[in-house]
Amino acid sequence: MLGTMRLSIRILRRHMALYSGCMATVGATSVIASAQAYLVAGFSDAERVSVSSMSAEEVASQLTAIKGILSLLSGIAIVASGFLMSSAVKQVISFRQREFALMRLVGASRSRISGMVFSECLLMAFVVALPCSVVGALLSPALLAGLRMIGFFGNDVSVSFVLTAIPIVIVAVSMSLVAGLAGWAAARGATRGDLAHAVVSLTGKLSVWQIAWRVTFGVAGLAGIVLLDAQKLGSNLVLVLPFLAVVPLFALAPVAIPAGALAVGRLVGLAAPGPGLLAAERASRDRLRLARSAVPAIVCVGVLGGFLVANAPDEEARTAYASSRVGATAIARVTGTDDADRVTESLPSSAGATARLASRKNMVKTGEKKASRQTMYFTDSGALRELLRQNIVEGDPEKVKGVDIASSMGGARVGDSIQAQSASGQQIELHVVAVIEDPLYDDGVFLDWGQASQFVADPTSLSATIFTTAAVDNEVAAVMSTAGIKGSVTDQSGYIEYLAETRHANTYRSNIGIFGTIYLMSLISLVQSAISSNLARKREYGLLRVLGVSPKGILATTATETVIVQIVAGILIGITFVVLAVRFAALNSTSPLSALASAAPSTVAAYISVLVLALVSQLAGTYLTLSQSSKAETGNHG
Repeated sequence: MLGTMRLSIRILRRHMALYSGCMATVGATSVIASAQAYLVAGFSDAERVSVSSMSAEEVASQLTAIKGILSLLSGIAIVASGFLMSSAVKQVISFRQREFALMRLVGASRSRISGMVFSECLLMAFVVALPCSVVGALLSPALLAGLRMIGFFGNDVSVSFVLTAIPIVIVAVSMSLVAGLAGWAAARGATRGDLAHAVVSLTGKLSVWQIAWRVTFGVAGLAGIVLLDAQKLGSNLVLVLPFLAVVPLFALAPVAIPAGALAVGRLVGLAAPGPGLLAAERASRDRLRLARSAVPAIVCVGVLGGFLVANAPDEEARTAYASSRVGATAIARVTGTDDADRVTESLPSSAGATARLASRKNMVKTGEKKASRQTMYFTDSGALRELLRQNIVEGDPEKVKGVDIASSMGGARVGDSIQAQSASGQQIELHVVAVIEDPLYDDGVFLDWGQASQFVADPTSLSATIFTTAAVDNEVAAVMSTAGIKGSVTDQSGYIEYLAETRHANTYRSNIGIFGTIYLMSLISLVQSAISSNLARKREYGLLRVLGVSPKGILATTATETVIVQIVAGILIGITFVVLAVRFAALNSTSPLSALASAAPSTVAAYISVLVLALVSQLAGTYLTLSQSSKAETGNHG
């Protein structure tokens, strides 16, 4: 064991340049993972978390949900790092195939070589991950500030961070094990078979069996998403489908991407015979290398776009529901219950219905369940039911008065008793007299408008909405202007648009919080791939120069190859998006095309950024490699 470790250290020093890309991936991932780990640790202790608008009890009740979200972010980072690390290490190992063949010729067993590579990757990762984990821990307050800035958390959330060694060690050890196992798996694959096959680069052709199982798994995975009855999975498992949709792409990539690159390369060759045809020929030989170069695009664009495509039909269904339910001719938004009362009193009540609506989160407990922070809607219940055409499951909303309430929480029944905390901290028992089904205002309880002062310390701080059919938007705006009341007024269509924009903004903030990590890691992986690839292709570039290819020609070939691979990866990702759009559109009875169109702006922007960075990093790496080769030749001649 000690001998293997010493050998690994010597070999690691010799291949330090080749491992530089992997080191960059490990370092960046460790910083991100450590910052997230400290954020999870901070939210794990209620005494270290404070929110200016919430009591200590309310804060404690919300920590479980917050930790769940942060754990999801950490899990996503770990899974993504596993894919990216595996791709990076396999690329390094593929360049050492001949070295492993020579080791086997002198008597080294597969187990010995695999153990050596495991030790190499383990040591490399630990040396890099440990200091980077410390940096990540120090940056955890900055991560929290960034999440607050985009609205992922409220601006009044603060956490007292305590620097301890445990999260740092856990992250460093985890990253080391991930890298070590990736190296072990890659080395086992590189040394599989007899020595004749061992000298063939790992980037070579796939066997018929390998192609068969990859195509079968990939097609079956995508078909399964379409045929699966997602409604029986539950809301949490349905959200996992975009992740699962990306998994078949990794199986299909070594088959589909090189085949597509070969076809696209030949088309490009019609306009640029040199670079296009050379890229096409490389595509037929370097299947696995090309597939690995597409991994960042698959991980970044695939997961981000998958969630957007899956979410779009639900957004469309909610918008359609709002359009069919909101019957008000004018909707005003003001601040404070007093201003809402003044607007309502100024409208002609005989000309139509008017309802006020304000909301605030509060501590609510149903039966034996643990108290949780739920939405309290203060409203004119009877008028609101008419103006929003709410679906009454059971009971009579007209009876909502005082401690008698309506509920839209899941599992609510008429006769339920609910404990709620008043503004003074007193526990008040509320009685459910009606159950409402309303996707616009779900998971909450409806109280009489007059109860706002009972449960809100400062009702003047509430954002209130006034729905009315007693006037049109211009007339309501005139009333507000005359009374000197600040706010906004819109008609029905404008309000529907406002709701859609609000949901889009919330989705955008969530996507940044959830997918920002994946996006950053994918970009780092692109740079890593460019570094490793160009270091390993020095001999190839030298051969091309001997054959008379100019540096500009080599750069053009590299650029063409990169663009072709990313285009084919984009086509493969697009097929996955179509599958998801069909599945989720069917669940919501909406159009798959509208789902794709809705997700297109963000997805295309992410894809273009990946394409541009891949092109720039590959060209920069190729240029530096050619420059170093030229300097070496000049030195030798001198």
